[in-house]
Amino acid sequence: MTRSPRANSFLGKAVMKAILSERFAVYAYECIAAISTDDKHVARALDDAKEEARHARALEKAARHDRIPLFDSDVPDAQMSELRAAFTRLFDAGDRIACIYAQDILLEQVAIHLYEALLVGARNGSAPVLASLVEQILVDERSHVASAVEEIRSEVGFVERSRGLAVATATLMPVIAKYGAKKPGAPCASVCSTCRGRCCKLDAKAVDLPLKGGTLRLVRAVKSTLSQIEAA
Repeated sequence: MTRSPRANSFLGKAVMKAILSERFAVYAYECIAAISTDDKHVARALDDAKEEARHARALEKAARHDRIPLFDSDVPDAQMSELRAAFTRLFDAGDRIACIYAQDILLEQVAIHLYEALLVGARNGSAPVLASLVEQILVDERSHVASAVEEIRSEVGFVERSRGLAVATATLMPVIAKYGAKKPGAPCASVCSTCRGRCCKLDAKAVDLPLKGGTLRLVRAVKSTLSQIEAA
C-alpha cells in the first residue's frame, strides 16, 4: 500500500515529536538523578534516561525502515523549548519531588497519549515496524509511571506529595495547556516548528485517527495515576 502525502505528513511529524519527547525525557531523568541522594533513586533515573535514549534512536530507525520522511530534528521545537525551560526551573530549585511529578506523572502521561495516537496511525498508515516498536515503547513508558507511583506512595508523605504535585502542575500545565487550546481554524493554539507550519493533527484523518475526546482521555489518565498514588 502506498501512503498518501497527508499520511506521510502525519506520521513524519508525529514520530519527530516523539523523538523530541524522548530526548527531553533523557534530560529530565538526568536532572532527577543529579539531585537524588539515594543510590537506588539515582540508578532508576539513569536507567530510565538510557531507555529513553534508546527509544529515540529506535524511532529514527523504524521511520527509515517504513519510509516515513522525518523533519529536520535540529530545528527548535517551541513547545519542547518551553517545557525544558519550565522543568529546568524545578531542577534549579533542587525540587526532586516536583521533578518526579513533572516527568514521571504529567509528561509521561502526555507521551503515552502521543504514542497511543501514533500506534493507531502506524497501523492504519502501513508502517508495521513503527507500530511494533511503539507497542514496546508504550510498555516501557507505563513501567516508568508505575515505578514512580510506587516510589511516591511508599517514600513520600502526604504533605510533600501535595506540595510537589502543586508545584509541578503550576510550572508545567501552562505550557501543556497552551498547545492544547483551541483557536479558529487550527487544532492548536500555536503551531510548533516540528510541524513546519501545519499541525500534524490536521492530517490525522489520513490515517483514520479520531481526535475527538483526546484531551479528556489524557485528563482521565492523569487523574487515574494520581488516584493510584493516594490509594492506601
